[in-house]
Amino acid sequence: MAVLAETRWLYRRLDPGWRRELGPLLSLLEIRQLGNALRRRRGGDAAGCAAALAGTLLAVELVTPLAGEMTEAQLVAALAEHCGLGFVAGLREFEAHLTDRVLTAAAAAARNPAVQLVIAGLIDGRNLLTVQKQLRWDGPEPSLLPGGEVPARRLAALWRQGEVTAVAALAQRRFGLAATGAAWAQQVPAALGQRLRRLGPDPLEFSLLLESLCRYLVSAPAGAETGMAEATP
Repeated sequence: MAVLAETRWLYRRLDPGWRRELGPLLSLLEIRQLGNALRRRRGGDAAGCAAALAGTLLAVELVTPLAGEMTEAQLVAALAEHCGLGFVAGLREFEAHLTDRVLTAAAAAARNPAVQLVIAGLIDGRNLLTVQKQLRWDGPEPSLLPGGEVPARRLAALWRQGEVTAVAALAQRRFGLAATGAAWAQQVPAALGQRLRRLGPDPLEFSLLLESLCRYLVSAPAGAETGMAEATP
């Protein structure tokens, strides 16, 4: 939670240019907190739900319904409609689809090299882990996001060919480990942090902030099965 509070504090003090650069990452953080609030609401923890959204940068139209009397299914449906997602089958799918939409938009909009690096890393982590899981469980063709350093079409071809070993090798080269969910929460931010520090002088320690944001995003939130990097399309 500290990284979220610090980032919100920083965001409110940035000039418009930097706000545009950090906006997509802040959106991902706020989606995460919205999911946390919904899980606390599910458990009857009204105070925890309110605390999860304290200081939020989300639009009031997304936050206000959580204090109402709608069931979880009604609430998720209303939020999904507001976000233009159409039908979603529950909280997990709502979070996954909304996160995918924001990641795709962020990849297209990011201009700062450090932000581009982090967004591409989050997309690659999501895509690689999704393909690995679908191959392991003989699942349907995965929906892959554009904008990563590993082309989505290449991963789709590996899935069609059943190339489990090749996907694991790509994950090893990209992040330094095989595609296993538990380890990714540590290794993805660490690998991206190393590359951020190679970008050059960083007197404001911007790379440390981005690495912390990435670590928070890929870790599994309390009450959830997985972190963002393991989202099921």
